[in-house]
Amino acid sequence: MRQIGLVALLLWFCVPAYAGRDEGDARLTVDSPQREVKPIEPLPETIQPVKPAKVERAARPSEDAAFKRAFLTLRVRAWLTTGSVDTRFSYQKYSQPDGYTGETEERGAKGLMFVYSAEVAPIRWLSGEFQYGQDTHNGTYADHYWLHAPGATWTTSGGTLVSPDHVDDLVLGADARSRRDWTAGTIYARVLDLRPARADDPVWQEALDVAVGYERFRQYSHLTNLSVNMNRYGYYSAALPVGPIAGFDSSYSASWSGPHFGFRNEVAVPCGFSFEGMFLWSPFMVYRGEGYNNFGMSFPNAFDLPTLRDSSPNFIDTAHGTAVHFQLGARWDWRMLRLEAGYQRFYFYSRTGTRTFLAADGSTPGRQLDFATAEMAGGYTGITLRY
Repeated sequence: MRQIGLVALLLWFCVPAYAGRDEGDARLTVDSPQREVKPIEPLPETIQPVKPAKVERAARPSEDAAFKRAFLTLRVRAWLTTGSVDTRFSYQKYSQPDGYTGETEERGAKGLMFVYSAEVAPIRWLSGEFQYGQDTHNGTYADHYWLHAPGATWTTSGGTLVSPDHVDDLVLGADARSRRDWTAGTIYARVLDLRPARADDPVWQEALDVAVGYERFRQYSHLTNLSVNMNRYGYYSAALPVGPIAGFDSSYSASWSGPHFGFRNEVAVPCGFSFEGMFLWSPFMVYRGEGYNNFGMSFPNAFDLPTLRDSSPNFIDTAHGTAVHFQLGARWDWRMLRLEAGYQRFYFYSRTGTRTFLAADGSTPGRQLDFATAEMAGGYTGITLRY
């Protein structure tokens, strides 16, 4: 009996489970909700792959980073110059056909010349500059009467000269009051403008301008207080003593004019410093000199010429020549202000020309002008305002 009870109890548990398997579990088959499938969420931003940042090229610095091509530049320079206007003439003596006599005049002037300039740049690559300088100072005058006879022997009252090469025989001196002025107009075309490619590069810039323009230089000398400094051989005037000659009052005006060409180079370095160089050249200069000698012709034996007329001018010099100018300076910029210092030299040299004498009888005899030169050179300081 006991065994039958255990079998019955086991059947009671198993039969409902078997029946439920055939009919299905209501919890699984009747409107049971399905599990929602969620999409894969993106990775947090903190662990996203890093995209390469876009590298932008730094902008070029503006013109204010170094030297700026200002619209208007005003400048004044104090130029401490020394210089001279010199002329030399050759005269063939008929009594000495194997040699020449001649005269070299030196009109020295030195002093402080103030040069004013204004430069306008309407566009970045083009500018125009006007310059004017003037001064008046005391100077010196020397007049050399020389003998030139290479390979020959000349006998004079003062001795014998063997193969003289422009040897001074008679030297005169006088006081000179000279006025000089220089005027120039120049157009600059910028052909090179080098600047750093990045704003964080050192400020090192360079610019090159081609220059073309026109200029005129004049020197007027008033000569007084003539004296004989040397009468060595007595060829020109054996009886002329050394010492002053009363009544001398003469003048000479020299003028050079013509176009010029060249270039201007500027280099800017850090800390506001920069350097400037300029070179101008011209083979087309025109020289003209007008002189007045109130003695008429002090030494007619020297030149075999008639007496000059007693009005100014009584002799005129003409020639064509060459001009060479250069300048080198250093500058320091602070905002609109620029301070500068440097060296500048102007030099004019003529080719062979003619001196024409205006005689009292109306005749106009001429002699050969060997050369005429003019020079101004010296250091300068200046100040510039840029707008």
